[in-house]
Amino acid sequence: MTMLGNSDPLTPDLRIELDALEAMLDDTVDTSDAPPTRDWTGGRRGVFFHRHQRHKHN
Repeated sequence: MTMLGNSDPLTPDLRIELDALEAMLDDTVDTSDAPPTRDWTGGRRGVFFHRHQRHKHN
Protein backbone atom coordinates (compact mmCIF):
# COMPACT_ATOMS: atom_id res chain seq x y z
CA MET A 1 0.00 0.00 0.00
CA THR A 2 1.38 3.40 -0.95
CA MET A 3 0.92 6.33 1.40
CA LEU A 4 -0.16 9.59 -0.15
CA GLY A 5 -0.04 13.07 1.36
CA ASN A 6 1.16 13.80 4.85
CA SER A 7 -0.33 10.80 6.64
CA ASP A 8 1.32 9.52 9.79
CA PRO A 9 2.66 5.96 9.59
CA LEU A 10 0.13 3.33 10.61
CA THR A 11 0.53 1.60 13.94
CA PRO A 12 0.97 -2.19 13.78
CA ASP A 13 -2.47 -2.68 15.38
CA LEU A 14 -4.17 -0.41 12.83
CA ARG A 15 -2.32 -2.13 9.97
CA ILE A 16 -3.64 -5.53 11.19
CA GLU A 17 -7.19 -4.16 11.40
CA LEU A 18 -7.02 -2.61 7.92
CA ASP A 19 -5.62 -5.81 6.44
CA ALA A 20 -8.50 -7.77 8.00
CA LEU A 21 -11.05 -5.31 6.59
CA GLU A 22 -9.47 -5.49 3.14
CA ALA A 23 -9.72 -9.29 3.19
CA MET A 24 -13.47 -9.23 3.99
CA LEU A 25 -15.98 -9.97 1.25
CA ASP A 26 -18.32 -7.08 0.44
CA ASP A 27 -21.43 -8.99 1.51
CA THR A 28 -19.98 -9.64 4.99
CA VAL A 29 -19.54 -5.95 5.82
CA ASP A 30 -22.31 -4.68 8.12
CA THR A 31 -23.53 -1.34 6.77
CA SER A 32 -26.84 -1.34 8.68
CA ASP A 33 -25.77 1.69 10.73
CA ALA A 34 -25.10 3.80 7.61
CA PRO A 35 -28.24 5.50 6.31
CA PRO A 36 -28.91 5.27 2.56
CA THR A 37 -28.29 8.40 0.52
CA ARG A 38 -31.55 9.39 -1.12
CA ASP A 39 -30.84 12.95 -2.19
CA TRP A 40 -28.01 13.26 -4.71
CA THR A 41 -28.54 16.98 -5.35
CA GLY A 42 -25.16 18.44 -6.16
CA GLY A 43 -23.63 15.00 -6.68
CA ARG A 44 -20.90 14.76 -9.31
CA ARG A 45 -19.70 11.71 -11.24
CA GLY A 46 -16.06 10.76 -11.62
CA VAL A 47 -14.66 13.04 -8.91
CA PHE A 48 -12.53 10.27 -7.39
CA PHE A 49 -11.73 8.34 -10.56
CA HIS A 50 -8.43 8.89 -12.34
CA ARG A 51 -7.96 6.82 -15.48
CA HIS A 52 -4.20 6.35 -15.02
CA GLN A 53 -4.29 5.64 -11.31
CA ARG A 54 -2.78 2.28 -10.41
CA HIS A 55 -3.20 0.44 -7.14
CA LYS A 56 -0.44 -1.74 -5.76
CA HIS A 57 -1.43 -4.66 -3.60
CA ASN A 58 1.15 -6.29 -1.38
